[in-house]
Amino acid sequence: MVMDALTVDVAAAAACIVVAIAALRRKPRVRRSVPPPTLAIARLIRELRRRHRRVARAIVELAYECLERHPASSFEAFTARETLRSYLPETLAAYLAVPRVLRRVRRAAGPSADDELSRQLRTLHNGLERIREADAEIGATRMTANGAFLDERFTSPDSPRTSRRRSVLGEFVGALETALRQT
Repeated sequence: MVMDALTVDVAAAAACIVVAIAALRRKPRVRRSVPPPTLAIARLIRELRRRHRRVARAIVELAYECLERHPASSFEAFTARETLRSYLPETLAAYLAVPRVLRRVRRAAGPSADDELSRQLRTLHNGLERIREADAEIGATRMTANGAFLDERFTSPDSPRTSRRRSVLGEFVGALETALRQT
C-alpha cells in the first residue's frame, strides 16, 4: 500500500513537470480586441442581400475569433487570415460582378449566382466552424485532464485506494501528451 501511494505521487510529480515544461515552451498570446471587418469587406457585405449579409458577417466573426485563439504561424490562423484577405472578398466580388437583375436567374450550366453564393458562403462558414469545434474539443480534453489531475492530487488519504486511481492518472498523462502534440 505504501508503494502504491509512492508510485502515484511520483507519477503526479512527473505530470506536474510535463505541465511546467509545456507552459514554459508555450508562446504568450497577445490579446487583441476583435477589429471590425476591413473597409473593403464591409463595403462588399453591404451590397449583399440580407440572408447573405448575415452569413458573411458570421464568417468575419469566426475568422477574427480564430485569429485570437491561435498563434500567427499556425495553420488555423493562416486559414482565418486568408479567409479575410482573399477567400471571402473574392467570393463576394465575383457574385457582385453579376448584374443585380440576373443574380437569381438559373443558368443552363448550373445554379443561379444567388444559389452559388449561398453554397460558397456555407463552405467558408463550415470550414471556420470546424476549426472552432476542434478548439472546443481540445479545451474539453484539457479540462478533463486537469480535473483528473486535481482529483488524483487532492483525494483524501483516507479514501480507499482502487485500481481506478491508476487509470485516472494514465488518462491524465495520455491527455497531456495529446495536448502537447497538438500545441
